Amino acid sequence: MNMSERNPKPKVVVVGGAYVDLAIKCTEVPAAGQTTAGTALSLTATGPGVNQAIEAALCGCEVYLISKISNCPLGATIKSVLEQYDVKIKYVFIAQAKTKNALVMFRGSASPRGRTSQVLPQTSQLLRWRALHEESPTEI
Repeated sequence: MNMSERNPKPKVVVVGGAYVDLAIKCTEVPAAGQTTAGTALSLTATGPGVNQAIEAALCGCEVYLISKISNCPLGATIKSVLEQYDVKIKYVFIAQAKTKNALVMFRGSASPRGRTSQVLPQTSQLLRWRALHEESPTEI
């Protein structure tokens, strides 16, 4: 019996939301009706499901994520990040994009601590138990 047979990887199933944070670096926070240029853009796959799945994978577990992502390029970003960490995506489903946005603006440094911030409408969760069964998702 070899070492891997005696100590198999623990299997973990994570159920949770998956989304992408977009951060745009600007020299100033635009006032209402004002446009300002951004100097950098970052995309970060995140959400409770994504974060916990990656954390478990980094601990050496065999991880399966149950979630739903949109059929837009941001959904492909999530899928790509999960694959980089060897998170199994067999149960990550694709749905019509129902993208809702939340805009969070901070004045000053990149750290929100002690800074003025503004949040514009809250992002709705893509993953809901009923929605997994009502819609006909396409399996990845």
